[in-house]
Amino acid sequence: MNRELGRRIARRRAELGLTAAHVDAALMLPRGTLGRMERGDKGLDAALLISLAQILDVPVSFFFDNLPPAHEYPRPALPSATMIDETAAFLDQFHSIDNEAERRQILALLRSVAGAED
Repeated sequence: MNRELGRRIARRRAELGLTAAHVDAALMLPRGTLGRMERGDKGLDAALLISLAQILDVPVSFFFDNLPPAHEYPRPALPSATMIDETAAFLDQFHSIDNEAERRQILALLRSVAGAED
């Protein structure tokens, strides 16, 4: 579903002559975020869809009209209970670090290991 939503966003943005960077800035998103959404690599929440609809001058229904039924989309994998516990433990420890530079270093390490973009 994310890919289809992304295609619709990209098509409408192109129709309006807007750049992805312009929309990122208008939504106060980190640079490149809209591109990841348009490729279907990043999901969108309801608040973001409402803001996108306003920027793209379309009703929110534009994103959902004529979509295939939900059962035709793959079901996302849910995190395991162990992963949820590990995440909670990590966040508890991370938030206890007072030094901002150290937190940034840890975040950079995590992104590097995960292969994530900034």
